[in-house]
Amino acid sequence: MSFPWCWVSLHRVTPIPRSRTCHEIPINSPFLGFVVAETYLGHGDVARGGRIIDSLLASDTTKYPDFLRGALVAGQGWKRMAAGDTAGGIAQMRRGIEALGLQGGPIISGAVRLQFALGLASQAATREEGIRLLENGFDNDLLLTPLTFLALGRAYEAAGNRPPRRMPTHNS
Repeated sequence: MSFPWCWVSLHRVTPIPRSRTCHEIPINSPFLGFVVAETYLGHGDVARGGRIIDSLLASDTTKYPDFLRGALVAGQGWKRMAAGDTAGGIAQMRRGIEALGLQGGPIISGAVRLQFALGLASQAATREEGIRLLENGFDNDLLLTPLTFLALGRAYEAAGNRPPRRMPTHNS
């Protein structure tokens, strides 16, 4: 199984070709809608991913679990960051992630938390917080470990620091 949202976020890694069937998936649950939306956002298709998230939030969200509403709010923040409003997107993602927590597993929470950490690490004013999140916030997301290490190296370089001799391990 591939997680295409992570490939585009780190820019220099070759994207996985998107299957044509992704456009044909009927969205028959808010969970599937969110996963499809984050896939589009990760591929840089902000318009399509954003439309799905906006339509899910426009429906009766009282029927959704709290963590899914949080994921959708964080998804709107991801959309804002992808559209160029990094500060506003980070603030909105923070609100959504507070409701989301670690629920939903790496498919739901991992993607938005990684995007949040990348957004924080990309800004000088929030870089230290982003680095701390990348170092410590993905201990239980083993699928994301290689991506967090890559992002950490880039964040350390952007901060003018060399990565530590021994990169932090997520379970030591």
